[in-house]
Amino acid sequence: MEPLPHAHVEITFFNQLLFNTLLLPNLVGRAEMFKAFHQAEIFFSSLSVSFALFQKHGPVESKVLVLKISCKPLDWQLSSIAQVIGSAIPPLPTLERLKLCGYHQLQCWQDDIENAEWLELLRPFTSVKDLVLSGQLVQLIAPVLGEPIEESATEELPALQNIFVEDVSLSGHLSWQKAIGQFIAARQISGRPVAVHYLESCG
Repeated sequence: MEPLPHAHVEITFFNQLLFNTLLLPNLVGRAEMFKAFHQAEIFFSSLSVSFALFQKHGPVESKVLVLKISCKPLDWQLSSIAQVIGSAIPPLPTLERLKLCGYHQLQCWQDDIENAEWLELLRPFTSVKDLVLSGQLVQLIAPVLGEPIEESATEELPALQNIFVEDVSLSGHLSWQKAIGQFIAARQISGRPVAVHYLESCG
C-alpha cells in the first residue's frame, strides 16, 4: 500500500479567553487524512503554544494538524490549549505517544500554576502509552504525576507504560526524580507498571 501524500493543516487562534471550536471535531473525526494519529506534541514558547498531531505511514512520520494559540504568559497558554484540546479534539484511540516541550525560563514556568491545570491538560490522552518530557517541563510535570490520587478522582494517562526524560538539566533533579518515583511506585501497586528512560537530547 502506497503511503498517503503529506498533508498539513494549521489553525491559529489569537488572544482569546473562549474559543469557538464547534466545527473542529467533525473535521478531525471525519476527514480521511486525520485518522490513525500516532503522536501528539504540545510545545510552549514565549509567545504561543501549539498542539500538533502526527501520523505514521510505514517508517515515515508526518505532521498532519497543528492548532496554535498566540498568547502569553504560561498560565494563559496552559488553560487555553487545555480548553481547545478538550473541546475540539475527539477521542483519539490510536494515539500512543505524547510529547511536552518548551523554551520558557524556569522562573516563568513556576508562576502561579496549579497542578490541577496540568492534570486538565493530560486528561484527554487516555490511550497514550509513551510520555516524553523535555527540558524544564520535567520539573513541572513530575510533581503532578507524583501527587496521590484521591479515590473519587479520575486517573490521568491510564494506559501509560513509559516515561521518556530528555534534554533535562540536573538542576533540581532530586525533587523531580523523587516525584516520578512516587508515581512509578503507585502504578506498580495498581498492577500497571511504568518504566522511565533517560534520553540525551531533544529530537
